[in-house]
Amino acid sequence: MESSGVISTGGTMWKRLFENEDLDITVPEVHEMLENSTLSEWKWLQLALIALVDGLIVCGNKHLKVSPSYIEIIEDPL
Repeated sequence: MESSGVISTGGTMWKRLFENEDLDITVPEVHEMLENSTLSEWKWLQLALIALVDGLIVCGNKHLKVSPSYIEIIEDPL
């Protein structure tokens, strides 16, 4: 995290879910990922929660970009 409080790169959970550090993931792209029938249950649930939070509940921008700060919240600390 940068000193300004803006996350500039994807964290551990981001990398696990999206398998890259590209912060330009949108909610429609997450919906496409959810259509993958081979997606593991844990990953499907996490992506579904992200789509709900960033696409419906928070919806902070018109491009529906996924927020890295919400991704890190769902990481299981165990």
